[in-house]
Amino acid sequence: MTIVHPKVTIIAEAGPIIIGENNLIEEQTSIINRLPQGTTTPSATPVLIIGANNVFEVDSYSEAMKIGDNNVLESKAFIGRDVELTNGCIIGAGCRVVCPETVSENTIIYGDTRLRRKQADRPPVRTLEHIGL
Repeated sequence: MTIVHPKVTIIAEAGPIIIGENNLIEEQTSIINRLPQGTTTPSATPVLIIGANNVFEVDSYSEAMKIGDNNVLESKAFIGRDVELTNGCIIGAGCRVVCPETVSENTIIYGDTRLRRKQADRPPVRTLEHIGL
């Protein structure tokens, strides 16, 4: 079961948004499927896909078209449209990732200068049970 806080903004402007199972989307989070800048009509309908077991913490923001499984966007994290999150990634509090890229599995992005490191072990699957739901 995915939990979406009532104060979340989800906007499917350019096309549908598919949200997988067991995601936690906290208050003031924004998930937006927006047309690329300068585009008025897409050549194909872009589908924004969010996998399973992700956590979007308070006031996080994502326009990423593909988010895999077991990721965490910490409070006030920002992910741009041309960024793809694979699996097991953590985007630290207040970090902005906007340049086109695919963030490799188990990457942690943190700090003012968006330092990166790989987790030594694959992160545990986050379930809603760990927060008491």
